[in-house]
Amino acid sequence: MAISVISNVVFLHQRYAQPWVLKNSLPTRYAHLPRETIKRFPVSSDFASTNRTIQDNAWEQPDVDWGAHVVALDQSHVSALGLPKSQPSLWDPAKSLYVLNGAHELHCLHLLRRSINEFYDGVPIQQQTTPYGHVLHCIDALRESVMCNADDTPLYMGRWDENAKLNLNLSIANERPGVGSERKCRNWGAMLSWSRQHSACYKPVHFGDKSFPSEERFKFCPDGSKPWLVDRQVV
Repeated sequence: MAISVISNVVFLHQRYAQPWVLKNSLPTRYAHLPRETIKRFPVSSDFASTNRTIQDNAWEQPDVDWGAHVVALDQSHVSALGLPKSQPSLWDPAKSLYVLNGAHELHCLHLLRRSINEFYDGVPIQQQTTPYGHVLHCIDALRESVMCNADDTPLYMGRWDENAKLNLNLSIANERPGVGSERKCRNWGAMLSWSRQHSACYKPVHFGDKSFPSEERFKFCPDGSKPWLVDRQVV
């Protein structure tokens, strides 16, 4: 009995005297994702490799396919979540199309990487894939997200003295803030699973090519189904 009381006191203290603990345990409103995945700030990443083959392979992984997070939600779901109206699904007009915000940000990162690489490779401005205005839109969208999330995780500062190694991995000299530190993240894989359950069958193939039929991008269902072959009555 005494142990039970003590456990409850500790639990309540964590929840109310340390409200950030409660915040991290609460799931998101839509895909119900708590902050429960521990990740370290990496020393290096294939995504940032200057070797273009390694870099391209990293950015082509399924985990960073932003199109997988274009979802089709039925009206009851839309109403329950209080979402604004959106365009109807091509294959089921009773559902509406949405792109998850994290996926939109990922789309912007793909776009910015491509633009930076084209600039680095000396591609003339007139031949670059993405218009300047779209690049600036993506930069602003990422700024908005950074300021909205206001991540207050303290990152230790890098080396100011060549003889001092301020890095959790002391065998590596690295001046980037916070390398090796841990933080709690939401599970991206869990969000991907949720998106696949509500998939709009979208894949951004030939993205930006206005001559490519838009409906063809909605023929990549993760479960292998082909809803475009099913006759549906438009309501």
